[in-house]
Amino acid sequence: MRALLEREHDRFITNKAKHTPHPQIRETMAELEKKFAAHVEATAASRFRSTGDIAMATTLHHHHALLTGRAVPGEYRLRYVDVAAPDAQERLAELASERGHDYFCLNDVDTPPERREEIDRMVRDFLEEHFPFPSPWEKSPR
Repeated sequence: MRALLEREHDRFITNKAKHTPHPQIRETMAELEKKFAAHVEATAASRFRSTGDIAMATTLHHHHALLTGRAVPGEYRLRYVDVAAPDAQERLAELASERGHDYFCLNDVDTPPERREEIDRMVRDFLEEHFPFPSPWEKSPR
């Protein structure tokens, strides 16, 4: 993506997108799909993410929109928690007590198989406490 953006806009990007919601502009995405058709097709053909894929909805879309005057940087409060990190329980406790974030991401980066049940229980307990009532669009548990 860096090479595509540098070739297209003569700018080298260094910032990565954060783990937050990513608003999209439909016309910008359609433009990118045409402009970088071969790269889009190769990414769409990938069964699993790989380093050769392009991140259409985040990095490519956002930087292209910004560099063409169709986007502006935003300000928000984000909390990111790698649920397998040694400090995950403390970070979840802080997140539960502060409640001052616009977004949070609980990311399962590289959970060892022997810790999956423990981490699943920790995340489930946090989410059930943080969101005690189902939203109107949630499906009922089976």
